[in-house]
Amino acid sequence: TTHDKMSFGRELKREEAASLAAQLANEECVRRYGVRPFKAEQCQAIKTNSWWQWGGFDPTAAHGLSAKVAFAADGSFPDVTIFLAADEKSRRIRDRTLKRR
Repeated sequence: TTHDKMSFGRELKREEAASLAAQLANEECVRRYGVRPFKAEQCQAIKTNSWWQWGGFDPTAAHGLSAKVAFAADGSFPDVTIFLAADEKSRRIRDRTLKRR
């Protein structure tokens, strides 16, 4: 994978971070669902406190899949979360149920 070939220690540029994030998100989606729906340019990589973040929950995303990816400035310590569009419906139902209590 792209992530395995990276040399950690050098801080990634914004474009490199977006590319790595899309690659990591696609690898997780292939593993789970057999599709590669993400492109680096669909989200902007944002660096905060030496951590890159890319993406987030999008209930209108292609294939009903969206991703949030975070990793250290050099690409190490990746964290990938894949969301299904159905997650939003579940969240709304859960929120309504909790408000009734």
